[in-house]
Amino acid sequence: MDPHESLRGGLSRSVIFGGTSGSRIIPGHGSGRRPELYETYVADRSILVTDEECVMGCRTLLSKEALLAGGSSGAVMMAVTKVLDEIASRATCVMLLPDRGERYLDTIFSDAWVENRKMTGCRRRS
Repeated sequence: MDPHESLRGGLSRSVIFGGTSGSRIIPGHGSGRRPELYETYVADRSILVTDEECVMGCRTLLSKEALLAGGSSGAVMMAVTKVLDEIASRATCVMLLPDRGERYLDTIFSDAWVENRKMTGCRRRS
């Protein structure tokens, strides 16, 4: 990975990142259109993640960093995780977490919600 490379994490079925519009599992994810202000050149590449990966990212941020972050932040977390082996061992890496998690308490952070969607990789470890 280039030392000055920027990347963005996004939902694999989001039109913003080249996917096709589909039903949403996580509230607010999977935009059906590109906003007028969107500029493709801002980031060097996009790393696409699934709904389940977004949930895993949110739950990882909560359990390891005590950050109650929203779905977009979970996408960023998992995008960085996917390219960790490309980042030099002594490099400084910055993640911008664009949303808070309190509006996801009944979804992403609810064990029942996760179970109902069969997101087996998101289960809490005892």
